[in-house]
Amino acid sequence: MFINWKSRVLWSFMILAGLSAQAHADDYPVRRITLIAPYAAGGGFDGVARILADALSRNLGQTVIVENVEGGGGIIGARQVAHAAPDGYTLLMNHMGMATAPLLVKNLGFDPIGSFAPIGLFVRSPALLIGRKDLPANSAPELIAYLKAKGADATVASSGVGSGTDLCADLFEQSIGVNPTHIQYRGAGPAMIDVEASRVDLICETPFGLLPHVRSGATKAFVVSGDTRLDSLPDVPTAKELGLKKFSLAVTWYGLYAPAKTPDAIVARLSSALQAAVRDPVVLERMKTLGMDPYDQSQATPEGLRQFLSSQIALLKDVFQQAGITPQ
Repeated sequence: MFINWKSRVLWSFMILAGLSAQAHADDYPVRRITLIAPYAAGGGFDGVARILADALSRNLGQTVIVENVEGGGGIIGARQVAHAAPDGYTLLMNHMGMATAPLLVKNLGFDPIGSFAPIGLFVRSPALLIGRKDLPANSAPELIAYLKAKGADATVASSGVGSGTDLCADLFEQSIGVNPTHIQYRGAGPAMIDVEASRVDLICETPFGLLPHVRSGATKAFVVSGDTRLDSLPDVPTAKELGLKKFSLAVTWYGLYAPAKTPDAIVARLSSALQAAVRDPVVLERMKTLGMDPYDQSQATPEGLRQFLSSQIALLKDVFQQAGITPQ
């Protein structure tokens, strides 16, 4: 069969390009990796990102640094990674914000499913609802009575519409039938400052960022989501104990992503490092003290995260509809 010289050149170029890409994948990583955390430094999200970065650094043999790209309820940082080079050197850690983004914004600039190569699920955490130290309520039943009496005059700190703190508060409010006013901040760290200063009544976040403020006596803890009490706060009741069904769903999960079209070999290398992270004794010990649980190794995989993200988007549609939240 006759093949003209142009076709031969093109064919040779394609073969060389494929071999080059494979070589790069086989050598990966050869330089520093950036892990984008799409929320402000200082909050619970930031702390989890740094634990993941440390674990990946150990397992990949290269430095992984955390870069906080805050704003837009996590959308700005996610968008940055969606448009980054698909070479495995710019990654994203995100939580339920990946599922809520398409339910909040019409023109995201990315598709949570199509714009990313999922690496796998990392850890999950219950939510903890705490309040300013001078709140008149001293228990969960007293807090519920207080909120029902105050109505919209009560305030809840949020790190952005649709963020983990916002959704957590929505689920608690739907459980007890109240509608306090949400005060928006650029991240959980800045929000926490105003709760401690008694400028805002409540905040709902992962225990990671809140435990130091409770232990110091600067805030009060009222209820933890899910059905298991925290070892670090054994006197704080669970949503299940209090009959708060919607609030039981307030579990924050964290996943790792690369830009779409990242070579399969690099995705596999990253997933292998993530699977090692969820078995890492250092990670397990740190998560235990923070009330968090690493996912099973089988879920720290591309398919595990892909299926879970799709199911979460479907599940949260109902929550958002009840809260009157529509894409803008």
